[in-house]
Amino acid sequence: MSTGGVSAERAARNPWTKRVGRLGFAGKGVLYAIIGVLAITVAAEKGGNPEDQKGALQAVADEPFGMILLVLLALGLTGYALWQLVEVVVGPRDKEGVEAHAKRAFSLGRTVIYGSLSAFAWAIVAGSGESVSSGGSEQQQTATVLGWPGGVALVTLAGIVVIGIAAYQGYQAATQGFLEDFKLGEMSEQERKAATYLGVGGHIARGVVFALIGVFLVKAALEYDSQEAIGLGGALKEVARQPYGSFLLGLVAAGLLLYGLYCLVESRYRKL
Repeated sequence: MSTGGVSAERAARNPWTKRVGRLGFAGKGVLYAIIGVLAITVAAEKGGNPEDQKGALQAVADEPFGMILLVLLALGLTGYALWQLVEVVVGPRDKEGVEAHAKRAFSLGRTVIYGSLSAFAWAIVAGSGESVSSGGSEQQQTATVLGWPGGVALVTLAGIVVIGIAAYQGYQAATQGFLEDFKLGEMSEQERKAATYLGVGGHIARGVVFALIGVFLVKAALEYDSQEAIGLGGALKEVARQPYGSFLLGLVAAGLLLYGLYCLVESRYRKL
């Protein structure tokens, strides 16, 4: 291993680096829990629109003492993005070959996504994000890519990848494979059961959301219509538009809330 590789490995195993990572999983968990609660409220009231991650952050800022929570969330999201960046540099400890490269690619994607969310949260804290809206961002980005040479193929491929992620979420839920990331020896029987129930419900809900996002990305490419592209908020809206939509939205929202709680357990017991 090169000197740079050894230094990166040491940095990844530093106790403070692991603390940042655990803070990141906690921040991610709180954000998903907020999204779930907001969507449950929409389902119960049968009105309004469910929020995506940026909408949830804006909703937090609008509440009394919301800025205090938003600062904590911004710290957590920054921590999660930094931890994923460490995973990109160091790579997974227990994977090799193609699987290791895939893990690194997913970590790079999470670094970009959660780095963007943390920047958005800090912009609101600083006062420059108050009027920023995430609406239409998926459509704008998709329109840009569709305009590139080979853009239709790229958007189609992106949709297929997202559908693959949805299938993987379902696989994780069915096999309870997510438990491999936990320090099970340090958990009580009740904590293991809680992590299992929360993980299964949360991964199913995420699978539904990713599947919808992927399907609409493919549809946007095939119809050459960027307006078909949706994000998390759009996926929840599509659920709400179905027959018995309020009930289905409530189920998916409850699953996202469970995933948020799962991430909080993960912040304590995940192998880092």
